[in-house]
Amino acid sequence: MVHSLGTMSHRCTHCNALRFEHEKKRTTLCCGGGKMSGLRIAFPAPAPQPLRDLLTSVPSEHQPLPPATKDFKQNIRAYNSALQMASTGLHIHSPEQGISMIAIKRAVHHLLGPLQPAEHDVPQFAQLYIIDSMDAQVTARLAALGTTSAALHQPTLVGLQ
Repeated sequence: MVHSLGTMSHRCTHCNALRFEHEKKRTTLCCGGGKMSGLRIAFPAPAPQPLRDLLTSVPSEHQPLPPATKDFKQNIRAYNSALQMASTGLHIHSPEQGISMIAIKRAVHHLLGPLQPAEHDVPQFAQLYIIDSMDAQVTARLAALGTTSAALHQPTLVGLQ
């Protein structure tokens, strides 16, 4: 038997989070029905403009999503990886069917290495933030991602950086 919650197209009236069509109000994990201010506590200021535009743009009947926004939403995990300062030390399991999950075998931890890469190593994580040139930073970020970098739009990465 297949079960479906429907489409994730209904917005919480309290915090604007997207919910599944058939999700019950009492099971909402976003703000507890207005009892918590959710992300407003963690992020009191609005997101920087380039990120806000990429996250909040929605297609309309007359205007589709701009290619950069569509690309960002499809590759948001790769953009996050390109800009992270530390490795999270976890494994993401993506089965052929079903939902991908994050498997953490021990406590979550961050692996911070030296600020200078070893000779002949590609800079990664925090090492990328001390490169003087913005263009060199973007090039190094894309090199650190390897084949994943092919999915990233360079001007979008520059704007987020």
